[in-house]
Amino acid sequence: KEKYAEKPNDFLIKLENIIKNNIVVLVTHVSDESEAYVVFETLNDRGLDLSINDLIKNHLFSHAKDNLPLVQKTWLEISNVLEDHNISAFLRHYWLSTRGLINEKKLFPAFKKEIKTKEDVTKIVCELKRYAEIYNALHSPEDSLWEDSEISALISDLTNLKNKLILPVLMSAYHIFDIKNFKLLLRSLINFSFRYTTICNFHNNKVERVYSKLAIDITKNELSLKDAIKRLEQTYPDDTDFKKLFADKVVKDSNVARYILRRINEYITNDEE
Repeated sequence: KEKYAEKPNDFLIKLENIIKNNIVVLVTHVSDESEAYVVFETLNDRGLDLSINDLIKNHLFSHAKDNLPLVQKTWLEISNVLEDHNISAFLRHYWLSTRGLINEKKLFPAFKKEIKTKEDVTKIVCELKRYAEIYNALHSPEDSLWEDSEISALISDLTNLKNKLILPVLMSAYHIFDIKNFKLLLRSLINFSFRYTTICNFHNNKVERVYSKLAIDITKNELSLKDAIKRLEQTYPDDTDFKKLFADKVVKDSNVARYILRRINEYITNDEE
């Protein structure tokens, strides 16, 4: 902008020349929408990669058939709910919560393999909408979903610690556990992630596998709150390691620093001695 501030006309002339001489527009005629989606995906294979959510959206729309208006409407609602969040990250967390461990590169092929009929499409977009609502709420302590002030405070802690690895577990737990057990698991997960990730900074690959398995077993209603916490305890860093790493920790994030000081203060003021 500053470069062309004195002679804006020169900039416009240059821009016009670039559009005329360097850009090619191809028009492809197709017989129906489903064929258009196939062309879209084929062209993507030949050029620059699109985002994961664009590819998944295209696949869902191409298989929706006469349910397309409903699927388009639901996808728009999902996008509006997740307006401030990365939709591709949400889709991966959804898969970790309901299907299993997966990296972003394999996410689109996994969706293609599972979603083949219009019934599959309708079912999954409705489920994605439910999960999108809780996913968004897990990023916002003020969300109307949190009527319990203690949960709201815990969500604030979760936001300050910036640990998104536990989101798949919380997404599953919200739909299966009652609100009391959800709150207890939320507190346990925050404590665990603070110790394991924030302070000890252990490898995320191992713990992400633990979280995903935990989330899936909760989704299948095969795991009680007690068993879920026991499984976390099996992965807990050793007390000796934690104390040493905590003592040597340099905290540069002000939100994390405030969280630590507040927790220490709460411990001291709640202690009878």
